[in-house]
Amino acid sequence: MLKHTKTLLDVRMDKKEFDVDKVMDMFCCKEYIYIPFDEIVDNENLEYMLDKSKEYFVVCNSGNKSKYVVDMLNSLGFKAFNIEGGLKGLLEDDKLNVS
Repeated sequence: MLKHTKTLLDVRMDKKEFDVDKVMDMFCCKEYIYIPFDEIVDNENLEYMLDKSKEYFVVCNSGNKSKYVVDMLNSLGFKAFNIEGGLKGLLEDDKLNVS
């Protein structure tokens, strides 16, 4: 059975500091990747940039852009999950909503 590495994929347009370790711990992620939303959406080589053997927990500020990215990644055969409410909601409320 293939074991997936969990990766936190940050798609915010502005890479402001936040407690990366806290969010990674919440989702048991071993890796952190930052790729701005526009670079993901406009990238024709996305299938070669990311590893399909990994699980991606995608976060943005509000959860809207990350949801779009999750739908796109899943349609390409990746295993991706949206962190609902985004970084703001997650850190303010300490919620663990994932879809």
